[in-house]
Amino acid sequence: MRKSLIFGILLLTLLMAGCFAKVDRAQTNYYVLDYQSSTEVPDLVMQNHNGKALHVMNGRINRTYNRNQIVVKESFYQVRFLSDELWANRLSDAIPAIISQRLRAYNIFSSVSREATEHDPDYYLETNVLNIEKIEGKQPRAFLRIELILRDSSGEKTIVAHSAERYSELTDDSTVYFVQVINNMIMEETNTFAAKYIAHSAGRPFTSSKDEGLRRLSAPERYLAEQLEHEDVHPSFGELLLRTKANVTTELKYTIEALDSLNTVIATYTGEFNEPIQLLTGRYRIITGHNEDISMILDIHPMQRTVVPRDWCELRVRILDLSQDRVRQNYDIWSRNEEDLGYNRVGQDFSVGDEEHGIDEKLWILPPGNYMVTLSGYSWSDLKDFTTVCLNQGDSHLLTVIVDPASSSGTIFVGAGILADEMDIGGAKLHKGAIHANVNFTSNNEADKNDPTFSLNLNGSFDNTIDYEFKPFHYNLRSIYDVGANFSKNNDFRINLDGYSMKNVLLLYPWSRDRKLLNNFAVYARADLSTHFWDEYTYFSGKRNILLKNTDDVEIDRMHDQERLRTKVSLYPLRLKEGGGLTYRLNLGPNGSVSLRGGYGWQQDLNRCAFSHKESKTIDGTPYEVYMESSDKFDRGIEATLILSAVNILKIFSLNSSIDALFPTDEMGVMPRIENENRLNFRIYRNVSLDFRLNLHYDEYSDNSRWIYDYSTYLRMSLFY
Repeated sequence: MRKSLIFGILLLTLLMAGCFAKVDRAQTNYYVLDYQSSTEVPDLVMQNHNGKALHVMNGRINRTYNRNQIVVKESFYQVRFLSDELWANRLSDAIPAIISQRLRAYNIFSSVSREATEHDPDYYLETNVLNIEKIEGKQPRAFLRIELILRDSSGEKTIVAHSAERYSELTDDSTVYFVQVINNMIMEETNTFAAKYIAHSAGRPFTSSKDEGLRRLSAPERYLAEQLEHEDVHPSFGELLLRTKANVTTELKYTIEALDSLNTVIATYTGEFNEPIQLLTGRYRIITGHNEDISMILDIHPMQRTVVPRDWCELRVRILDLSQDRVRQNYDIWSRNEEDLGYNRVGQDFSVGDEEHGIDEKLWILPPGNYMVTLSGYSWSDLKDFTTVCLNQGDSHLLTVIVDPASSSGTIFVGAGILADEMDIGGAKLHKGAIHANVNFTSNNEADKNDPTFSLNLNGSFDNTIDYEFKPFHYNLRSIYDVGANFSKNNDFRINLDGYSMKNVLLLYPWSRDRKLLNNFAVYARADLSTHFWDEYTYFSGKRNILLKNTDDVEIDRMHDQERLRTKVSLYPLRLKEGGGLTYRLNLGPNGSVSLRGGYGWQQDLNRCAFSHKESKTIDGTPYEVYMESSDKFDRGIEATLILSAVNILKIFSLNSSIDALFPTDEMGVMPRIENENRLNFRIYRNVSLDFRLNLHYDEYSDNSRWIYDYSTYLRMSLFY
């Protein structure tokens, strides 16, 4: 038991470590702005002060930032307060405190005070903080906007004023590094302010780096010249957003080209529809469209989001059969050439079939114009299986095409048109079903022309799914019944494939869909069943003597000269699974996903009248094949499941695979019970495909402590309903 428990806990910890971390209460962290003498500039240290007294007043902090929580800006007009990342002191006191220490270290004034004194100071220093925040994104940055204003004792005359608005890239995304960067930025702006005042008090006001060529500069003036020159290159940022009118869940990319004053490309970036991207202010060219044939030039302004007007068109193609079920069908889109009255090919794709759950139709981004959609690989000039659609600027349409795949007339097209979205034709259904069938008949008279041999093989699969979402819950039921039979000359009708499975899972999504990192976490409860409906027989090549024993190793029957033995009765073995825990779904793209589950589970194997071969034995000179009845098994413990789903890969095949493990906690030294189910399907033509199925399971505690496999493959024809 200890061995199994350790394995189970270890695997569950690896799968669900991120979930369990959320259960613990987050630790509150406090941060301080601390004076760092290492950032002092030696050229600004004065040998003699000017005899003036300075009082540094409490800072004025913008109301948004005048709080303990560190502020994170997610866009230019949206902020978030970090409840567990706090300033240790009020910024209105902490920022003037380190500024005072810096000015005191430079020996510019006779005294620098924060508290009121008996004598009135000569100057007052005002500190205004307009922004102090962390900007999130692919390239996180710290942003500081600050003003330092020196006034005379009357408070009416401004002696020196300095303002700064600057970003600093955060190569480390931690809050500790953010505070360090902000601390250094405040000190750097204090240095610039000090250099300005030194130049002013020397009677040499210095306002531009261009003054460097007009006179010989002192050391503080040279430092100031460098800072003013760098001030010109401090970047400012804006946002760009391209938004589709249609709701899409897949990534749609477009190209961004940065332009200089001559519209020459100086840099290239990649953006994603419906996701804002931060860019340096300036001029850009946006290139989009399926064939990158849509372009526009625009300007990005500082601290502003530029939303690009929808000058393009959007088209989705949904193909249904006469039962209004979605059909996987290839189609081509052609654009009308207004010059020669022909059509140019835009591109090709496949429509989404009814089995491809959770996948949306491809969204085509196209220029305004007239378009033709053809099916089955036809060219526009063939004038077969086609329809046309006119797209105006800003249009977003769903083109619904009705086909008859079973048509024998040579064409499958029935009708097409732009229908109202409210009709939701071909949308998600509560129930989906499919029948897959294979028939194989062979006959041969080579041995006897008057008495030919024959064989008839029938294989079928009934696949039914119920999928229902009632937020925040999601329920899914899937039942699969595989059955196969064989009838041949000199052999009775035999069932050679018989298996039924039903899987139920109820999911609770605690987080909303807009939480990208958390929305795929869920709490699950499941109940699975696996059985069969026909008696199962083992056929012998010759007559055998059989000895049957029950689970207590007691003989219950002897049979002689048997050609077959019933080893399983209807419904048994009956395998049941129940469990609950946490699950996470990782989307690998529009066609694939991986689900991880971990929790506590129960399994029951009911093996009434289920016999397996134990040994060959001779009793009183008569050979017997000994078959023993399997015992019922009841286990509980930690369960872990890995589910892989990939559909329409390379437009050819689909794969569904699951690995299910139970680590028993009530038996000593028992290895986990492992089951692996795999289904691989290759599409050949329309509803004709090649299906492979491989199931593996291992149970050390069972009578057959080895890997057991069940493999089948057949060419199938499918009917969806």
